[in-house]
Amino acid sequence: ATPRRLLGPVEYLTVWHLQRTQRTALGAATFRSALSHLVALLNRSEGARTLYPQKLAADAQNELGGASTRATRKRLAAIAAAWRDGKSPDAVAQAALDTDDAPHPSGWVVRDL
Repeated sequence: ATPRRLLGPVEYLTVWHLQRTQRTALGAATFRSALSHLVALLNRSEGARTLYPQKLAADAQNELGGASTRATRKRLAAIAAAWRDGKSPDAVAQAALDTDDAPHPSGWVVRDL
């Protein structure tokens, strides 16, 4: 069997929102709401509140896994930073949406790898 990388719930939502999958696309509003609720749930555990943002930050720097695009890793880093800073679940979710890729000059064809 082919090895598969298992994603945690925050990573799964972020990949679903940003990357093409076999599932119907997850819109920004739905992503924000689901992420906010998920962070609120995870915040109920002191261990999860402390360790999960650290894991996301580490995942965001790991290009070798191959499961996440640059844009996904950038969003995970934004989520980790906002969460680690103690922001509210809504602010953590909004931080992921506020992270934009740098615009490219007109006429460029860009593929996010």
